[in-house]
Amino acid sequence: MNHLVALPVLLPLFGAVVSSLRVAWQALWPGELPRSSVVGVDLATHSDVLLTMTVLALNVMPGSIVVEIRQGRPTTLFIHALGADTPAAVAAARRAAVRLEARVVAAFGTRAELALLAGNPGGRS
Repeated sequence: MNHLVALPVLLPLFGAVVSSLRVAWQALWPGELPRSSVVGVDLATHSDVLLTMTVLALNVMPGSIVVEIRQGRPTTLFIHALGADTPAAVAAARRAAVRLEARVVAAFGTRAELALLAGNPGGRS
């Protein structure tokens, strides 16, 4: 069995566990409410199927939800990211979304869609 094939599927599950722990910590720890941002992320692929899978994966990750999709060239997702209150945290949320898209494409995309990922520098800056 090729373990590299399972890797794109298992990494999002690990990310979901880590995200769940972060959200639980922020919800249960007394103190200031966590701040958040809406982050624009340009996707590399143009497939409706991969877009749907990416959005579903982002929505099940605790602490993030897709609030708007602008289809075009490029397709842009606007993600509400919990705890993204600094430029570094916003950049981290953007990178996480781009990595998740890459994992979805690695698991379900065609060779042509995999080639498109090489042209995406990491989402909207």
